[in-house]
Amino acid sequence: MPNNKADVWYDANAIALAEGLIGTLTLTKSTKSASICFDAVASMIRHSEDLSPLVTITESRKLIRHNETGSIIRALSSDGAGKHGYNPSLVVFDELHAWGTAEQELYDALTTGSKSRRNPLWVTITTAGSNQESICYREYEYARRVLRGDVKDETYFPLIYEVPSDADWTDKSLWPQALPSLGYLHELSDYEEEFRQALARPER
Repeated sequence: MPNNKADVWYDANAIALAEGLIGTLTLTKSTKSASICFDAVASMIRHSEDLSPLVTITESRKLIRHNETGSIIRALSSDGAGKHGYNPSLVVFDELHAWGTAEQELYDALTTGSKSRRNPLWVTITTAGSNQESICYREYEYARRVLRGDVKDETYFPLIYEVPSDADWTDKSLWPQALPSLGYLHELSDYEEEFRQALARPER
């Protein structure tokens, strides 16, 4: 499994570009977040001796085009318009917990718009949310059913990092279960202040 978002982006986008036509759509809640995602992808391509000669990056349009096939990587925000009609090989939904019921139609359109592709792939990357009526929570519940074996779905790979609901969340030895980047992107000390705030102000 990839260790972080960067590895996911690099591997998945390389696959999508190779398949031709519209390769990848990356969807976030806001235009600002979409730009961050695009910049990460563009940076990885620029630093790759294999990929950089193969594509043209258009910063102003947040667009990366494969020179030979015309396949594209495009970053979009869920609050924009005009996402219907795409036939992507890969859709990456970033921070799905921020998506509300208003984005349900868009989510459905994009997750069904890839049916004619040979190897469609949908990737959801998100932190936890609190809205149990959201798209994210429904995906979370389905993922848990697959992990428990209640549902057999060989096309669905759920990977959830969380502390068990009945565990003592103040036990710092359990934190790595919910924080997979500990040890190489972050240290335990990075979360000490948030921990103290949570203890002092539980209403937050």
